[in-house]
Amino acid sequence: LLKLVGDAVVPCSAGDGSFHPKLLVLLFDAIDEPGKRLFRIVVATRNLTTDNSWDSVVVLDEAPSGVHIPGLADAIGGLAQFVNDPSHPAVAQCAQMSDALKGVRFQPLQGVADLQLLLFHGGSKHAQEVLKKIEGEELLVISPFVRQGFLDRLAAQAGIDKAHRWLVTRPVDVPDSAFLNYQVFKIADAAVPVRDMAHPQEAQSGQGRLVGLHAKIYLASSRKAGTRFVVTSANATPSGWTRNVEVAVTG
Repeated sequence: LLKLVGDAVVPCSAGDGSFHPKLLVLLFDAIDEPGKRLFRIVVATRNLTTDNSWDSVVVLDEAPSGVHIPGLADAIGGLAQFVNDPSHPAVAQCAQMSDALKGVRFQPLQGVADLQLLLFHGGSKHAQEVLKKIEGEELLVISPFVRQGFLDRLAAQAGIDKAHRWLVTRPVDVPDSAFLNYQVFKIADAAVPVRDMAHPQEAQSGQGRLVGLHAKIYLASSRKAGTRFVVTSANATPSGWTRNVEVAVTG
């Protein structure tokens, strides 16, 4: 993969945390309108690697009659502050891309209202803004890595008993308190059969691809507010919400 994007790799840092967002901004030629270019925004949990983990992804395509996505332009512009070399062309490119996106509208996701995209990091008010959306009478947390303190906080926000809270995670490092506050489902890492013809030799040999949970999705439902979702790069850990640079799309 680095052979394809090597010239575009820009080292970034996040203080005492990790630079952890997975955000793609694509600009491509419209097939039916020569000379017109369209944006596609991809917010995912998939890294630029060739692993086959179970990830989450939200795709937003430009549509002139669509909706404005609050926070998108600011998120792209905000990435510049984490570039290690302030003189790197990427700093100016972030600003240019941010300006270009300010007036762009995107096709709404079916059944989803109040779309918002936020970049957050240690000391950012956006982390608290996103966390406030994860409140409700029912709570579902999907995260491969979890920590007790953060899970306890989400459970307290829900304010409902264990029967209405669910946690889906990997089978490692699950704190004991999680079983008191959530119905816990552990998805084990496993090898699944290769069925597509893109890898005929693997399919014939009976080899499988190693997969594991890597998605980060938070769902909170209430009678008054309906269901709120957060698809993000942030794990259910303090690091994910207080130290790292992360991205989230909510609705």
